[in-house]
Amino acid sequence: MYSVLPSKQKTAFISKRNVRVIKEYLKQRKLLNATKEDKLARLKQLRKTRSINASTYRHLKDVVIMKSEQKRIELAKASIEKSVKLEKTEYRVDSQPTEYKQSFNRIL
Repeated sequence: MYSVLPSKQKTAFISKRNVRVIKEYLKQRKLLNATKEDKLARLKQLRKTRSINASTYRHLKDVVIMKSEQKRIELAKASIEKSVKLEKTEYRVDSQPTEYKQSFNRIL
């Protein structure tokens, strides 16, 4: 059972790498939030000076928020891909049907 567990050195390397990935993610997330807040402040300023009307303001605000959320999701996916997992999971398809599938096929 103990031979399955990774060595302490390997675990320490993986932990350090994951900490770096998390720190990088948080830094990028902070930049994304700052950019979003700047854009929203600029829109608010345009609305105050009556450069844009209320419906345009609401539309642009929604666009800025949606783009920000999309970038946040992409950043999270990229960070997950960069992280190192302790164990690799392999997926394989069984060639033989399970009992549940067999009984279901009999019913049909």
